Amino acid sequence: MRVALIKTAAAAIAAVALLPAPEKAAAARCADASRVPTPDSLEEAVSAVECEINQRRRQRGLPRLDVDSRLREASRAHARDMVRRGYFSHTGRDGRTTTARLKDAGYIRAGRRWAIGETLAWGTFWRSTPRRAVTNWMNSPSHRRVLLNRRYRDIGVGGAGGAPARRGARGATYAAAFGVIG
Repeated sequence: MRVALIKTAAAAIAAVALLPAPEKAAAARCADASRVPTPDSLEEAVSAVECEINQRRRQRGLPRLDVDSRLREASRAHARDMVRRGYFSHTGRDGRTTTARLKDAGYIRAGRRWAIGETLAWGTFWRSTPRRAVTNWMNSPSHRRVLLNRRYRDIGVGGAGGAPARRGARGATYAAAFGVIG
């Protein structure tokens, strides 16, 4: 009996020793999360933001958010508009709100119950990495509540090269829409 217990304990220790360090495991799950986005790598950065958010949710026992193409496209258009027109707000220069954008995208439809949220971020150089954007959101109580809201089931992140307040600077602007229908 004692030999079997020792073998079992040794096997468990060996299995744990084979697991990657937490930082390396996180980096492996969210490729490109630490890279400064370029115009050629913006889509990878957007995917890394979605991955980072789901990783933070998973660490807290929350369900994974599914990427919704309608939320992603509405977020992409909003991020691009903010950079192009030089503003940073949930309300566009044309007065359109997050709700209006998600209705136009077909995510919100009449006669159905829904809940939505949105977070925005921009940064230049090393402050524009996907991991930095998500870390900043997690460090803000109001943004953290959106990212970790148990009701949400869908996510769509959009990105644009550049920053609304720093024309021509190397960086990225992110808009992340969250939602649940029904």
